Amino acid sequence: MAKVTVKVDVKVDLAKCLWYFYLIISIVLT
Repeated sequence: MAKVTVKVDVKVDLAKCLWYFYLIISIVLT
């Protein structure tokens, strides 16, 4: 169970990083 939770947390962190990255790019381009 602990390993599964860690994997989920990593996926969430990765999703947040991608979202912020996309957000920054969209701001820079506009």
